[in-house]
Amino acid sequence: MKRYCDAADALSRELGAHVTSIHHTPWSEERGKGAIDLDGVVDVSFIVRNQGGKYSLTCDGANDQDEGLVASFTMQSVDLGTDSKGKVTTAPVVIPCEPAESVILGDGTEMNISPKKGLAAKTFEAALAEAGQVNPHTGQRGVHESELRKRFRAHAETTGRQEEPSLGAMVRARLGDLERKDIAEKIGEWFYPLAEPA
Repeated sequence: MKRYCDAADALSRELGAHVTSIHHTPWSEERGKGAIDLDGVVDVSFIVRNQGGKYSLTCDGANDQDEGLVASFTMQSVDLGTDSKGKVTTAPVVIPCEPAESVILGDGTEMNISPKKGLAAKTFEAALAEAGQVNPHTGQRGVHESELRKRFRAHAETTGRQEEPSLGAMVRARLGDLERKDIAEKIGEWFYPLAEPA
């Protein structure tokens, strides 16, 4: 698997191309079977689940975007024609449908498929809860920029994306996301929430 990941990464770098890997999952787990190496190298991962014939395509891991439900669909078999023996050949067609409110996982547990928050929001809320400080002048709890930079860098290191100068650009982009996505307001070197974190 490591050799496969290295080869896919080399193709992406040399050709400037996007590489998509399709993998299967075991019956009782969510991550790809034997795919520990994949977990650390992918930028975005998606999973398709089937609940009573209604399928959901969900982004279940992303470095630079929001996670959550992408599409819901059913499969309909259509006739394509007949072969030389008169046997009808068919193929499945994807039909968009309304999403289910939840999906049943392989282990029987139920998971709500409402969209998850992106990396910037999740990092900010964790920092606010664990390292936030109250501004004595405003009485509002906020997070210093240096704390957020440290956490974004730590995330990059755990996902193997710590190379400079891309690391610095990534950290600046995530800090910018806090304001662009109306998550936080920056005053001086501090970030304050625009709304109460969920």
